[in-house]
Amino acid sequence: MNWAYVREVGLVRYAVRTAVRQFFKRVLGRGIDYRLPTGVSMHLPAASRFGSEVYVTGARVDSGAEALFVRHLDAAGDFVDAGANIGYYALYAAPRVRRVWAFEPNPATLEILRANALRAGNVEVVPQALFSRPGRMTLDVGSEAEISHLVTPGAGSVGGTATVEVEVTTLDAFTAARSDVRITGIKIDVEGADLAVLEGARATIARDRPLVLTEFSESAGNRPEDIAAFAAGLGYGMHAFVRTDPASARYSLRAVDAGDIAAGRCKMIFLVPERLAAAFTSEGR
Repeated sequence: MNWAYVREVGLVRYAVRTAVRQFFKRVLGRGIDYRLPTGVSMHLPAASRFGSEVYVTGARVDSGAEALFVRHLDAAGDFVDAGANIGYYALYAAPRVRRVWAFEPNPATLEILRANALRAGNVEVVPQALFSRPGRMTLDVGSEAEISHLVTPGAGSVGGTATVEVEVTTLDAFTAARSDVRITGIKIDVEGADLAVLEGARATIARDRPLVLTEFSESAGNRPEDIAAFAAGLGYGMHAFVRTDPASARYSLRAVDAGDIAAGRCKMIFLVPERLAAAFTSEGR
């Protein structure tokens, strides 16, 4: 059992919510509809491990990063969810923005993502992956949807049971073809290709100055100094929720650097434009 996770959720909440989730899954044989803090109800399929995390944590899968993120989105702008999975961030952000573009290439996930998207009314599902270049690539679908990933040189496998060919585009190419799109926020969770997605969005980020939230972690082809250089090159700062004590379940928001990322201290990383720098500094106090 992951005791750090249990401590973060709270022992009583973890026990009760896990029992409820397992009752629906194993006894009733179905998923659960769950209302997100911003008001949209999403379906959490019985077979989705990530869906269980959403339910058990009470929509705090990323230790509150999701709530902070949507609080700083512009209601007149568009949100991009790269690696949308079943639609958690897409539906969480939907009431706070004009439109959501949910990118998800995994065929096994698209049906539930599309069904969840209909619940929000302003979520457009894009059955493609975002990357640093357009074309077609191999997707290792993994033993679970949460760990499906594009197969890139040197990345290796995460234990997938099958592969499929998927369409790949860049966010720059996507926005260039749509003159009415203005991006206020980007969330990236693509199992190791986060930096490639950012590189393919460089022009869009430079133009629209969106808030970015990425699950970037050090891996093959992903160095902490590279994302730090990317952020600095565009005039962005980096903030993250950092565990205050290795034995604690508490996180604090603060500015971070490549050293913090390399040490594994960061839960999710915010790339923060100048216009939000003061707000994030204040949030961290």
